[in-house]
Amino acid sequence: MEDRVFEKLNSQAHTRVETKRFVLYTGFACNLRCQFCYYLKSLEDGTAENFSAASLKRKIYIAHLFGKTAIDFTGGEATLHPQFKELVSYAKGLGFKVINVITNGWKLADLKFFQGLRDAGLNEVLFSLHSHLEELHDELTKIAGSQRKILKAISNAHELNVRVRLNSVVTGKNAHEVSNFLEYAKTLKPHSVNLIVFNPTEETVGYKNHDSIRISTYEEIGRLISQALDQYKTFFPVVNVRFLSFCYLRGHEDVIRTYWQEIYEAEEWDPILHWAFRKNWLFALAATIVGILIFPFKQAHLFFGKKGFYVRLCEHFQNFRILYLYRRPAKCATCSLKLICPGLPKDFYKTNPNAQVFPYSANEYPLVKNPVLFGHKYPNKFPATAHDLK
Repeated sequence: MEDRVFEKLNSQAHTRVETKRFVLYTGFACNLRCQFCYYLKSLEDGTAENFSAASLKRKIYIAHLFGKTAIDFTGGEATLHPQFKELVSYAKGLGFKVINVITNGWKLADLKFFQGLRDAGLNEVLFSLHSHLEELHDELTKIAGSQRKILKAISNAHELNVRVRLNSVVTGKNAHEVSNFLEYAKTLKPHSVNLIVFNPTEETVGYKNHDSIRISTYEEIGRLISQALDQYKTFFPVVNVRFLSFCYLRGHEDVIRTYWQEIYEAEEWDPILHWAFRKNWLFALAATIVGILIFPFKQAHLFFGKKGFYVRLCEHFQNFRILYLYRRPAKCATCSLKLICPGLPKDFYKTNPNAQVFPYSANEYPLVKNPVLFGHKYPNKFPATAHDLK
């Protein structure tokens, strides 16, 4: 990185702007049974269901009042909601500029159904494709034919001129195929590719059914992803690697997205609305207050940057989540990126207390204060960097 760019973006007065996108869970009913699904337990015990259209519309309206201009519908499988088209139309009527659904593609393989959603306002789809190999994808989703359906849906999206993005969860079962997956993915012409390193969330830490797909070592996963990026990163407008510490992808820092980067990322979700809608407003308020109380002692980077009041609240909320979900090996204390990297997931660290980390020295980088410093190559994704580099 050029010294001039580094100095501008890493100044104490760099700009921080929160995402204008939010996520809406339509419910947790789903037609697949993905092995890594965070809601697999509720699907297996039969408690997963969709939410009422009226309650979902209220949340869309609240997000509109918060100034959000992009929505990600998700589930479960959002396209199974009986009023999904109506919800898309409602969001369009409120003036949302980006209306996206995160989907396994099964329903969108029906061109007529897909066209109806497109006409209602759907203009972006984030497809969940977990392998270029049909057998492996179907093994991970537990439903035969699921890969054929999603590939037909992606073809339909291009035919309908709907923007295509890809999600792929990297697990212990498919990590060795990441390079081949990216080679195949470039033929699908996505706007962006998300490689999501499997981590249990708040609700599924310790869930035994996930044991067969858990990551054994982040060092090995990082090596495999790094090799894939060396070959194929330049074929995509944007690649994101989610929930992996920076030190495991040395030389590819620009693709790392941790909980700190997502606050300011145009294609990620407002964290407060995410959890206020997902759980309740009391939880969001309590978590934010805890984040405020601990921030002088945790994550000193919150002292830096020009930002509005709501950005500060999002940072404090995220501070709580990171404290709850992550642990730092002792060696992280010497790392130049310690202010913008949360460390290792608590679930992984509990079973791997001697996990290797590789701190960045002061010779590599001075102390990094700006969470999106390495994202300046993607000004549409991190608009604050474009502002600072004017």
